[in-house]
Amino acid sequence: MNRTVEIVGVGWSGFRSITPDLSYKELVYEAATRAYADAGIDPRRDVSGFVTAAEDYHEGTSIFDEYTPDQLGGALRPMHTIGGDGLHALAAAYMQIASELMEVVVVEAHSKASNVLTLPEITAFAEDPTYERPLGLHPVALAGLEMQWLVGQGALSAEQCAAVAAKNKRHALANPAAAHGATIGVQDVLRAEMLAAPLTRLMAAPHADGAIVLVLASSEAARGLRGKAVRVRGVGWANDTPALDSRAWGEARYARLAGEMAYRTAGIRAPQQEIDFAEVDDTFAHKELLHLEAKVDVLLSLVTRLVSHQQGLPKRHNTVLRADSLEWTGPCAEQARTGDSGVIVIYPNPMLPMPFRLAGRVVSTVERAGAKWRLTRFEQLSPLVSVGLEKLVFRRHRRQVAIARGTDVFTKTGIHRAPKF
Repeated sequence: MNRTVEIVGVGWSGFRSITPDLSYKELVYEAATRAYADAGIDPRRDVSGFVTAAEDYHEGTSIFDEYTPDQLGGALRPMHTIGGDGLHALAAAYMQIASELMEVVVVEAHSKASNVLTLPEITAFAEDPTYERPLGLHPVALAGLEMQWLVGQGALSAEQCAAVAAKNKRHALANPAAAHGATIGVQDVLRAEMLAAPLTRLMAAPHADGAIVLVLASSEAARGLRGKAVRVRGVGWANDTPALDSRAWGEARYARLAGEMAYRTAGIRAPQQEIDFAEVDDTFAHKELLHLEAKVDVLLSLVTRLVSHQQGLPKRHNTVLRADSLEWTGPCAEQARTGDSGVIVIYPNPMLPMPFRLAGRVVSTVERAGAKWRLTRFEQLSPLVSVGLEKLVFRRHRRQVAIARGTDVFTKTGIHRAPKF
């Protein structure tokens, strides 16, 4: 899909904590009217299709996209719902145009959270109905547990999370469309009502009512419109597993994968030079820090791939990696002796040449099939690194079992190739 896609119109309405004077239809209609005026289009004449981002549970109505055509001017026109946020809907519209299926597509996303009397209970339906929901552990409580784990591992502190919340509240004062701006300090955030220790109410973003409508068009169609076009260079998305028992806690893996996809489709190789502004989801204060770390991971990924092409990788060694030790043989094994200590440099994935550097000591030597294997114990591992190694070994083992059974979807699709150690 090499076709250029551009945003040619934007409209918004609401963005207040409550909007008792407007229904969701009126919010969407006002935003759509502004977007169409911005783009200079007639929705009944110029638009090929419509995408709405909505969740039936939140709206209280099944097949909710049947209730959005009227206020968008999309009656009897192609329309579908994305059960996600507005960025998912934007990506869907982008693909419809990039694939030459449509020329002009309208995207709508809205919130009327103030109308939902039991919003916490509705949110709890996001959990697995068989294994997790019966436990009564609310998603906000899970966020608190995740933050507690991160603080306990020394990855971040409650004060750092409070600083994030205070910063966001302060910045919101400069945005006339922001609903919850305030001048508060770190201590105000820490002393706020506790939601799920150590997560306080001011560390969780409150809801707001509002609607946004975007008009997307192919570059050919955009030439005939009056709106100032903004090119969509790339999009990316990724969903982590919904199962709590197999989720990668303490990292925003989904954000890293989505960032890699977006950079790849945009042709961005040096984001630190090409990107001037980035907006990060801050539903919970600690998640903003994780998402920023994920963006750094993407940057490191791109840089290390470039370096690996220029410098190459060390010679391959046969290895057996465990959470607390490494058995290895190969060219360097002949140089090591029992009792030697030093830093072990391990490249677990040649597709992502970012090595582990772990302190270790050679504790024994075993001879197998004429080759000397050195058993090296890792030393001075922090709890965070130990947990990370355990997860890495577990996932790699599970993936190798899937490959052996012929069920590894990642390898089959080429999304990720998992070479053996």
